Amino acid sequence: MNPPAPASITVVVPAYQAEGFLARALDSVLAQSDPDWTLVVVDDGSSDGTLALARTYAARDPTRIHVLTQANAGPGAARNRGMAAATGEQVLFLDADDALMRETLAVLRADLRAHGPVDLLFGGHAVVRLDGSRKVHRPDARWGGTPQADFRRFLRGDGVGPTHGAVLMRRSLARRLGYPESIRNNEDVVLFAQMLALGRTRALPHVLAVKYRQPASLRHDVDALCRASERVAALLFDPARLPPAFLAVRGAFEADRQLACFRALSRAGREREARAHFRAALRLAPSAALRPGTLFRYLRSCVRGGRA
Repeated sequence: MNPPAPASITVVVPAYQAEGFLARALDSVLAQSDPDWTLVVVDDGSSDGTLALARTYAARDPTRIHVLTQANAGPGAARNRGMAAATGEQVLFLDADDALMRETLAVLRADLRAHGPVDLLFGGHAVVRLDGSRKVHRPDARWGGTPQADFRRFLRGDGVGPTHGAVLMRRSLARRLGYPESIRNNEDVVLFAQMLALGRTRALPHVLAVKYRQPASLRHDVDALCRASERVAALLFDPARLPPAFLAVRGAFEADRQLACFRALSRAGREREARAHFRAALRLAPSAALRPGTLFRYLRSCVRGGRA
């Protein structure tokens, strides 16, 4: 006998200064072929027309669309606020500058009906770059093995992992852990990793979301990424939440974060700052820093920018 059909899925859209693109995200929810959804929009203290726009949508369908507002507190706080207002056990977070595919909720519901609930159910996504080009990313069949294997894969960036818009979360576990509110960049990395460690995961080959690159997006803020690196590691590898086996990979994760900063700063032409992050990674995990491609980039940085 198949599991019973899941209850209504709640889509949560945190929005900040999103007047120029929020309609696209909300329209993608309204266009779902599966009509059994509720939508919570959380305005995170925007000063533009974001809140007014969200309220026009709520006025059209007040039984399914709800708008909350708060003083600016960051994406983690906005997502937690929306999650607290959600109904039922299944929550999907959609960034205000992205969109769902028309069949997203139907695909997710069909999988839950056929295979039962999990803590993270995710699929692929398409990325639309600033020049309008598009690339599709799909998870492979290796996901859903052991929690430890999924946790390590996600932190290494090995393959396509869960990302907002393309992941359905079990609300009870997600709310117990919560998005960290003390950082405003990569708060999703902390929650996804901890849910992978503590819950059950399943991946789908379907493309569920379209992610639009925005120049001003927090996810492209190099300085915010580098400032948050140490704090992200401290929040993620919380011994009160994760068993010892998961804590053992912290050094490798921190080295990867330093190398991400190194690459981003190097691309931005900030070579002296970039090399400082490379040396930090070298201290943490020499084998990662001395991979041929990474070492070549470092040597090229020394030539281009002069030695520090």
